[in-house]
Amino acid sequence: MGYNVEIEQVKSIEEYIDDLSDLLIQVIEDDASIGFLPPLPFSDAIKYWRNVLSPEVHLFVAKINNRVVGSVQLQLCSKQNGVHRAEIAKLMTHPHYRRNGIGRALMNEVEEQAKQEAGLY
Repeated sequence: MGYNVEIEQVKSIEEYIDDLSDLLIQVIEDDASIGFLPPLPFSDAIKYWRNVLSPEVHLFVAKINNRVVGSVQLQLCSKQNGVHRAEIAKLMTHPHYRRNGIGRALMNEVEEQAKQEAGLY
């Protein structure tokens, strides 16, 4: 990997809202199939991100030089019979930073979080 990538869990969306909105727009413009169609207005991207965080959804971002270049969500199952289940959602890497291991780094982090949530260690 040619970049120094930091992975961090987002606790408050406001600090990241502009970068995340830009990321979402960029990956949609690059034909990502993640539930949106281009062109996505910036206001719609902001609206989406403001509704992401919840007790059942953990959001992780990848940053290079304090700029968000990727993200992934861990969506926990809150049903009584589903505490051992979770879903990975909306794995995104900015088109200009692809093929540098950012997606892999995000997946490694979210997998570790899923194991902790399931009580596997």
